[in-house]
Amino acid sequence: MEMLSLLTNSEQENESSDAEFAAETILLGRDMLGTSIYERLFDLLQIEPMEEEDEDDDRRDEIEMLRPLALRVMRNALVVLARGTDIREVVEDRTLPEWLVDGLLPIFLSELQRVEKDPHSACLAVECIMALLELSDRAKSRAVEENALPIIERARDFGVRYHASLAQASSSAATALQSFMNCKTEKD
Repeated sequence: MEMLSLLTNSEQENESSDAEFAAETILLGRDMLGTSIYERLFDLLQIEPMEEEDEDDDRRDEIEMLRPLALRVMRNALVVLARGTDIREVVEDRTLPEWLVDGLLPIFLSELQRVEKDPHSACLAVECIMALLELSDRAKSRAVEENALPIIERARDFGVRYHASLAQASSSAATALQSFMNCKTEKD
């Protein structure tokens, strides 16, 4: 997971084209390896964090270590894809498959709802949401369906008090979603 996190980080020493290739391989399933990596990441993200009362210390340690790394890999891959995507693909909404948006957005929103327990993971989740919103009108529509704006605004309010990066990322996501909702209302 740590190596994937570095490989998908376009700000590291590796070439940005390497990060783009890794991001596309993981998120768009270029091959069986990419598909299996995505499935493992998705499985890790679906696991609910364990409470302190849970008795399986080894499992809790694994989840506490791997889940944030999986979030970071997803964030890196989505951000790289958003930065490297031709605007025509975004406008034509060919960038992300529907199953990817439908599978990931609820997970990221659920992570945001736990903002008080883990603000750092919430920050990664809102950065993932922002990248999804940049990549896909389908993601924007799905975020409206999921009533994401109040969740994002709550995370922003928490971030303003306790976590500057979370506040900034949540503000950007809330603004993007609000703009989409305003445009949609004007069209209707």
